[in-house]
Amino acid sequence: MYRIIIVDDEALSRIGLKSMIPWESLDCEVLGEACNGEEGIRLVENLQPDIVITDIKMPVMDGLEMIRRLKSSHTKAKFIVLSSYDEFHLVKEAMKLGAEEYLIKLDIDPDILSKTIRSVCEKLFAEAEEDRQRRILDMHARINMDAARKDFLKKLLNKMVITNKDIHENMRHLGIKLNDQSFGILVIEIIEVVDRIKYQSEEDIALLDFCVENVASEVANDFFNSYTFKYNDHQYVIVFSTENSATSEETDEKIEKMGKRLITTLDHYANVFVSVGVSNLHTQIADLSLAFKESLFAAERSFLQGRGKILIYKDVRQYETGSKDVNISRQLVELKDAFDYLDAERIISVFSSVANMLRDASISKTQAHELCSHIAYKLMEMSESGRDLPVDAFIDANNLYKEIPALNTLENTFHWLDNVRNRLVEIVKSNKDQNQNSILIQKAKKYISEHISKEIMLSEVAGFLNMSHCYFSTVFKQITGESFSDYVAKVKIAEAQKLLKKGKYKIYEVAEMTGYENAYYFSRVFKKVTGSTPKEYMESEA
Repeated sequence: MYRIIIVDDEALSRIGLKSMIPWESLDCEVLGEACNGEEGIRLVENLQPDIVITDIKMPVMDGLEMIRRLKSSHTKAKFIVLSSYDEFHLVKEAMKLGAEEYLIKLDIDPDILSKTIRSVCEKLFAEAEEDRQRRILDMHARINMDAARKDFLKKLLNKMVITNKDIHENMRHLGIKLNDQSFGILVIEIIEVVDRIKYQSEEDIALLDFCVENVASEVANDFFNSYTFKYNDHQYVIVFSTENSATSEETDEKIEKMGKRLITTLDHYANVFVSVGVSNLHTQIADLSLAFKESLFAAERSFLQGRGKILIYKDVRQYETGSKDVNISRQLVELKDAFDYLDAERIISVFSSVANMLRDASISKTQAHELCSHIAYKLMEMSESGRDLPVDAFIDANNLYKEIPALNTLENTFHWLDNVRNRLVEIVKSNKDQNQNSILIQKAKKYISEHISKEIMLSEVAGFLNMSHCYFSTVFKQITGESFSDYVAKVKIAEAQKLLKKGKYKIYEVAEMTGYENAYYFSRVFKKVTGSTPKEYMESEA
């Protein structure tokens, strides 16, 4: 709705204008009225109207002087002047000052007033739309320029722009104002998102990126001339330059303050915990890629140092991560054995060994993630191996894999290991409490799988378990639902299928490899278990 004020020294004229037409139908509202130019100026300043209808001749201050003063103060209001027949020279002066329309007082009727008001409103609408379009264009120009600056800086980080001439020409064209005699890079690494559930969709993640980038930019610009942009997931870069006149101590203090404020502000506004890695200061803009590597190296140390730290390259460069061996193949074998024998204490010992290895080594985040992935893969193998213990009911290996990228500190990695250990121990203890005979049968199955290349006798396995062969046979059938001989045949034939599928062995060789001295007998057992002969199986898999 357009706002209107009326300035006229004649009260009857003001009343007549207000009551002549239904202003609401023109999307207008008369906000106030004044009886001279001085009052009119105060009214315009207070109410900021869109249209001022004013008489030209008035006491104290006339309409021309009022228009002149308001125009000099850059008012955006449009003026419609009222005049008599003999005041045309004054009307011409008013139009020169910027009045949009004029009305002869004696000729005003509802149609003329409505038409004049509508004409001025159309001009206001056109100007507003033009201003809106200009703002949109300006916004897009700023966005495009900002994107171009970020793209160029990313190219510098990755050493994709080489010559100093190209670098400085691009900086000048893009309006990048960095003191290339003293600059550095700060990397922000998100260690933990407090409300992770809140940021699941792409839109939510984009909102988080926008928040972090803008907060970081505002903070950095309070300290240095800087440019901030997202580099990759959970990693943001600030390129900043310092003043030549500042001492190294003053600059170090400002960098420290900037880092602390970034950490606290991002925690408060974006609900994220971060660590900050800062490069050395450099004196050649071509060294931006080197500064970037330094800041990444410093940020990587946050895995060992923990979240909320400001890590300066010159302070941490003596530490080299990833230099020690973190092979856990032996621990993985022990973990499987401990689980097969339902040995909770041994499981705890295995995880303690892994944790000690992490503590002793200068391990990188990548190495820690690989180690955890090996454990998750082993657990997935165990859950898919068909054993009686319900591994997958307690541990979802896929979810374990999804958790690993979020392990951004050594402390979080220890928590992850503790959680997996506790769940495995829970499985073991639960099954151990339920049935001691299940433990013995689990040991029997392990014995069978380890002696698959030999002939396996019931009495041999019963002796291994210190059980009578009759009692062992009965218990085995009760717990597994099948006879000992049927189970052994099933395990051996499953192994034979794997060997035949490789296509590298003859049937008699596979028979020997699975503990059958007689190939004919092997074929009979194979057909009984699978429904087809070894030869038919090989042809079907070819």
